[in-house]
Amino acid sequence: MAHDPGTGAATQGVAVLAVDGPDSVVLWIPLGEAAASDWRARIAATNPAEAVDRWMEEADGVSCALVKLTPPGAPDLGGDAESLFEDFLEGRRAWALLAHDQATGAATLPVAVLAVAGPDSVVSWVPLEDVAAGDWRARVAGADPAEAVGRWVEEANGITWDLVELVPPGTPDLRGDAEALIDDLLAEAGS
Repeated sequence: MAHDPGTGAATQGVAVLAVDGPDSVVLWIPLGEAAASDWRARIAATNPAEAVDRWMEEADGVSCALVKLTPPGAPDLGGDAESLFEDFLEGRRAWALLAHDQATGAATLPVAVLAVAGPDSVVSWVPLEDVAAGDWRARVAGADPAEAVGRWVEEANGITWDLVELVPPGTPDLRGDAEALIDDLLAEAGS
C-alpha cells in the first residue's frame, strides 16, 4: 500500500506480491507511476522474498504499508498473485450517469461516473457539463449513491436520464476508477 493524499495514510493499493520461499511474483495495479514509485524502487533494489519481513516491520502506515493476505492455494505463485489481484478488485462496480442530449433526443450525454464498492461510493463529474448534470447533481446530493443506484437503474427512462454500467478499470481506489472512466468517456467523445 502507498500513501494516499486523500486519506493521509497508506491506503492506496499498488501491487500484489506473492512470495514462496526464495521465489516471488509482483502484479502491479494499474495507476500513475507516482503512487507506486517508492514500492517499485524497493522491489527493484532487492529480492522481495528476502525483504518482505523487514518491510512489514518498517511500514509506518502513513508512507507505506503491507497487508498480509492468505494465498488462495493456486498451483503456482503467479496464480496466487492473480487470484489475490482479482479479489482486490472484486465488488467494484461503476456506472456512467447520462443526461438528455439535445442532439440525439435521448439520455446519451455522460455527465459523471459513479464508482461503488460496498457502502463506499465516489462520483466524478465531467467538466463543463454543469447545466446538463443538474438533475443528476440533485439526485446524488439527496441520496447515498451506493444504496440508491439499484433504484436509479429501475427508474431511469432513457430519455431524460439513464445509467450505463461500465467495467471498473482496476485502479487502487474508487476515485481512480471513476476518474479513469471519465477520461475514457471524454476520449471516446472526442474521437
